[in-house]
Amino acid sequence: MSALSSVTGGLPPIDYANEPYEIKHGDRAAKAAYAEGLGFEQVFLSQLTEQLTATLSGSSDPSGDSSGDSSGGSGDGSSANAGGPYSSLLSSALTQGVMSSGGAGGLAMQLAESIDPSLGLHSAK
Repeated sequence: MSALSSVTGGLPPIDYANEPYEIKHGDRAAKAAYAEGLGFEQVFLSQLTEQLTATLSGSSDPSGDSSGDSSGGSGDGSSANAGGPYSSLLSSALTQGVMSSGGAGGLAMQLAESIDPSLGLHSAK
């Protein structure tokens, strides 16, 4: 696969019931394209839920720093304790919950079709 797998730390097991027909009955290239799509979707949802949990601190700034001074940040623009000590756990739980229930509305399949255009031909049936 690509370097995306190392960024996500590995994907959770894919629920066979949530896989699209084209992937269940597809070839190895289709399954690889779908796995890449799932990897991107997981990173996207992780970033989205991190921003969501950062707003739980009551700050209007998503980075959690309402003073405008970035000295309390962690170097990547986010505050180390923006949502409290459990914010990273909440973010992980939200991401895992969405991914285990089928993901973000077919985003992974759309990405897989972009990676492997032959998948789009099969889904038009």
